[in-house]
Amino acid sequence: MKRSALHLLLVLMGAAVGYQIHPASNTNAKPTYGETGLPKNCRALIQANLDGLRAKKYSPAEAFSSIERNCGAQGNNWGN
Repeated sequence: MKRSALHLLLVLMGAAVGYQIHPASNTNAKPTYGETGLPKNCRALIQANLDGLRAKKYSPAEAFSSIERNCGAQGNNWGN
């Protein structure tokens, strides 16, 4: 993996995981998973992408796409 891709992933991860709403309503305070074991919030999704990258299950492009789709500005996992 190129260093620049890894740095970009770390920045995106920090932005998504570090995004703070009022602590009492922060739905990303802890990783949560659905009944199927799939990530339900951004904290869990980003960790799954990092684990997949380390295991060479996902390419950096696939991980970035997943993070953007699920945890980007219009992401599916905010508030779940």
